[in-house]
Amino acid sequence: MKTNQNYIKHILAVECGSWKKTFFLDKDNYSIGRNSTNTFFCHHRVISRNHAHIIKVNYQSLVDSEQSENVFWLMDGDFFGRRSTNGIYVNGKKCFCAKLNPGDIIFFGGIDVKAKYDIVNLQSKTFYSIASPDYKSIFAEKVYNSEMSDLSIFSAFTDENFAILELISQGVFIVNLESSEIVKVNQNYAQMLGYLSSEIIGLKLEELDCCEKEIINHDLSTLAQNNVKSCRYSIHQGKEKKLINVLVKSVPINYQEQKCILVSVENNSNLQKLEDALRYQSSHNLSTNLGNKNLLEKQLAWSLGFNSLKESNIALIKIKVNQWGNISNYFSQEIVSKLLENLILIIKKHLSSIDCLCQVSADEFIILKEEIINESQVNTIIEQILTDLKQPITINGNSIILNVNLGVTIHPQDGKNFHELIKNTNIALESSYEYGNSNCQFFTENIAKTITIKNKNFMLMSDVISSNKFVLKYSPIVSAKTEILSGFNATINFVEEKTGLQELDILLKVQESNYDEDLLLWSLEQILKDYNSWMGDRQTFDLKISLKVLLSTLMKDNVIDKVSELITPENQFPSVELEIVLDNSLVEENFIIERLNILNNSSLNYGLFSPDIQTFFAFMREKIKVNTLKTSPRLIKNLEGNSGEEKLISCGVDLAQFLNVDLVIEGVSTENQKDILSSIGCDKMQGLFFSPALESEKVPYFLEKSRVE
Repeated sequence: MKTNQNYIKHILAVECGSWKKTFFLDKDNYSIGRNSTNTFFCHHRVISRNHAHIIKVNYQSLVDSEQSENVFWLMDGDFFGRRSTNGIYVNGKKCFCAKLNPGDIIFFGGIDVKAKYDIVNLQSKTFYSIASPDYKSIFAEKVYNSEMSDLSIFSAFTDENFAILELISQGVFIVNLESSEIVKVNQNYAQMLGYLSSEIIGLKLEELDCCEKEIINHDLSTLAQNNVKSCRYSIHQGKEKKLINVLVKSVPINYQEQKCILVSVENNSNLQKLEDALRYQSSHNLSTNLGNKNLLEKQLAWSLGFNSLKESNIALIKIKVNQWGNISNYFSQEIVSKLLENLILIIKKHLSSIDCLCQVSADEFIILKEEIINESQVNTIIEQILTDLKQPITINGNSIILNVNLGVTIHPQDGKNFHELIKNTNIALESSYEYGNSNCQFFTENIAKTITIKNKNFMLMSDVISSNKFVLKYSPIVSAKTEILSGFNATINFVEEKTGLQELDILLKVQESNYDEDLLLWSLEQILKDYNSWMGDRQTFDLKISLKVLLSTLMKDNVIDKVSELITPENQFPSVELEIVLDNSLVEENFIIERLNILNNSSLNYGLFSPDIQTFFAFMREKIKVNTLKTSPRLIKNLEGNSGEEKLISCGVDLAQFLNVDLVIEGVSTENQKDILSSIGCDKMQGLFFSPALESEKVPYFLEKSRVE
């Protein structure tokens, strides 16, 4: 009975621990190994980079062209004679080459990675390893029952026939079945290998065909004993060991009263290169040659599988390069590429051979680290990377400091699969920015809850940005000694929504939306409008109004010019001071100096806002003339006396006096805090102790009862 070949499928079911996947074998050749360009990518330490091949040999009946069968062979190593380190085992027996039969169990390099070969009839849902196939094989009637001298079953083939084949582009030659020697060859095949035709005649087929000798001999024997023709993938070796990917088609013939094989060889090296290139492109970033997210997902799937067999853990470390967009826009492509090369070398220096580094976006990398015993191992790597990145990278005279943040998850406690681990790694990375730049955070459930709330607030904020629902509120700046009002700090808030986000969160989110320049100009226009409404018929007060702005916003082209045009005497603007917030745009000294020179040359007044007093202050003081240093409320959050913060703030007071700038302390909420700060020399303060942030219409009432300097 004929069997519909469309329903017959050859499969390879591969498993490693809890990881399992079944592949249909429908191609001519499959490579297996740890190299990511292999058809079957196997990420395991016992697997060689090019561990094995599976070769399909297709036999088609010469009696009934609709009938065909496939035979699959397993080869150890590659076609170039290089064997795998740990070998292959079929049904427990180590071998270099094996013809696969339904139900065969294969081990690659050890007991962790195994596979089962089988044939399945999709129509009857029958596995050949379980039930005998109910069809007639094309090998059922053997030719070898006939006398070897009886060549009537072979098609007669003459030199005249061969002369016609000289006109085709494929390589063609004839092999004597008894000696396996080449007896005739066309010019195209000789040119393909770089030989003269006379140099090929007399060679044995195995001298040119790099396939395993056992496969070649079995193919020749099958062609000699059955009414079939064959087709298989191979690599032929030419002169000076030139290797060519070929598709070999063979048919038995009667040539000069001898039993022979007519072989046509199709050069498919370009096709093979294209397939390899497409496989590589699908799993790699072409500019850095690092694996991409697709490769990471495959590799992690294998790692999660065999990790179930061990007691160690797996760590995912996500690295984000801060302000990479600014770097890419400022420097040439050559410098950016070299900078990326240096960064990759720094990271790889601290990884082992089994660790995997992938690039998942232009500024994001993920390290897959296996065999983790405890978090201290991961911390060591992170500390080493951060320490190295503190040193400037010098390229073509440019001294560049790369600033990164990191997020870490550990399997199995932080996630069971790829998507959970990636999601939680992103959460950990996002949380690291709560502690500033050059920080790392390990994932915890508490962090996840906090980030979830924050993200909901950010979603609300996106609506605010799109509908321009902002309002300015004004926090008074008061002298603690004299209670004289010296000015206001204008803070950006929302009209209706209460998200609980701090002003810096708002500024950073607005920057992500690329709305920061517009918001800055809107804020300045609103300050002018509010100030004029306060004054009315009143005498003009000499008040300074400060407004926070990200340094990266001021670095944008023409922003300083636009602000300078807006704040002019003609517009009767009050005294406005831009408080520069040192965000993570500090990437390259020359770039910063260039933009700060623009600030120095403008007529604007500047202050400096920093989470801590020391950070970049001396550097900034040398590069730009600032009038005020303002500290974050976080600095005095735990200020209750004898807490250590007093010494740090006292240093800030001395530094401000030395540099002749005003020091303003934000976040004063209690009388005790005010008294402690006053005792160490702080005078100008703002916070809830003096007044909450005022809506514009309430400022005039505050002015009436305040003493103004």
